[in-house]
Amino acid sequence: MVSLAYYRHRHLALLGLGKAHYALYTALRASGAYIDCWDDDENVRRALDESGDAITLVDLWEQDFSRYEGLIVSPGIAHRGASAHPLAHKARACGCPIMGELSCFDHVASADTTIIAITGTNGKTTTTALLTHMLQQTHEHAYERVHMAGNIGTPLFSLEEIEGVCVFELSSFQLDFPRTRAFEVAVLLNIARDHLAHHGGMDAYYQAKESIFQGGGRNAHAFIGVDDAKSLALFKTLRASSQRHVVGVSESSHVEGGLFIENGYGIDDRHGKRTRLFSIKERQDIHPLNQLVAFGVADVMGVEQTACMRALRSFVAPSHRCAHVGQTEMITFVNDSKATNIHACLHALSRYDNIFWIAGGSSKGEEEHALKDLEESLTSVCHAFFIGEMARAMARSVERYVPVTCCDNLRSAFSKACEHAQEHASSGKRSTVLLSPACASFDQFRDYRHRGACFTAYVEEWLTARTSMETAP
Repeated sequence: MVSLAYYRHRHLALLGLGKAHYALYTALRASGAYIDCWDDDENVRRALDESGDAITLVDLWEQDFSRYEGLIVSPGIAHRGASAHPLAHKARACGCPIMGELSCFDHVASADTTIIAITGTNGKTTTTALLTHMLQQTHEHAYERVHMAGNIGTPLFSLEEIEGVCVFELSSFQLDFPRTRAFEVAVLLNIARDHLAHHGGMDAYYQAKESIFQGGGRNAHAFIGVDDAKSLALFKTLRASSQRHVVGVSESSHVEGGLFIENGYGIDDRHGKRTRLFSIKERQDIHPLNQLVAFGVADVMGVEQTACMRALRSFVAPSHRCAHVGQTEMITFVNDSKATNIHACLHALSRYDNIFWIAGGSSKGEEEHALKDLEESLTSVCHAFFIGEMARAMARSVERYVPVTCCDNLRSAFSKACEHAQEHASSGKRSTVLLSPACASFDQFRDYRHRGACFTAYVEEWLTARTSMETAP
């Protein structure tokens, strides 16, 4: 367990006890900090009481925050703007600093640690996992220890050690807290409208993402996807400032001195000549931009191109992102539950033909504006089935272009999608039943993983039932 000796005998308040914060609490307690913990969710508090763990639960609503040296806020809890949690306002009024897990990480990162930080609206999980795989599987690589953590599912403070290379997937929630540590390599894949309800608007969301590049100097590296307007503007600003060594990355246009796709190949133009890295046909299940960034950062870390290519071929993509979870002769089932915004969903809609599309869920604050981007991506959709809080709004947005059905839940939507797909198959046409929600999951599920697992279970049930019917006497 990493040490947080800096906080020894310091009195802190901790708001929110999800997976990441529980790991942080454990590290703080082991380092001798005094911590008062609270979670507004009664079910979470009850589970902690029943677990027998010696967590000190203190109702922070009743506390004087002037007695604390900091309030550490869970990444999923807004701490500023109109949607800020009232306890964050209360802490600020008392002069109590607001902190996040990255604020605490300032005091554990050592000179023997190289941090590669990856963010973006979409693609950061796959890029983080692919890059880590390249580093871990490469025997020629100078670093023996490579650690992957962050928003990808392994909390930062669950790491046993940090010496070597740390590859962190960081969300806008995590980046939206003060920190002093600069990242040796920082990556921004893209920026699209997302989490606006949490951040209070696009400007605040953009600022959180942009902060990944703070500090560094000319020995630090920045990789920036330039296929959206805001990221392109940031690329130009950073390159002009000479704050870091800045590399532009694109799947749609040539980037001088950068990484891009040309004639179906990934191209590296950073070293005075164009080097062919990979064919996009090699791994069609991985977005080309993610591959480009992984190759580029791995090169900075000293990994040879041939080793990167071996790792790309052996890489197992993360679950719930365009994952093929079942198939018949005529129907393919795809779980893209991790597509929790419109921008992520567009990628899936462009990959398949004859789609019976299942979407919808809870709002993140940006859908009304972003739904306008769907029109051009609906040409392959045969029928859309919408669920959850956003069902009616999504139906209104696309019903001019495709047939729509609003359903009570995912199981109902899946059943109807299968019925339509079978009718389509009877005419001799292959089809895809695609779960790509374009929304958050919290109205009906614990998270996107739970939603994807339910979809996969429905697919398995349907395939089993179909096999039983075919083999029945």
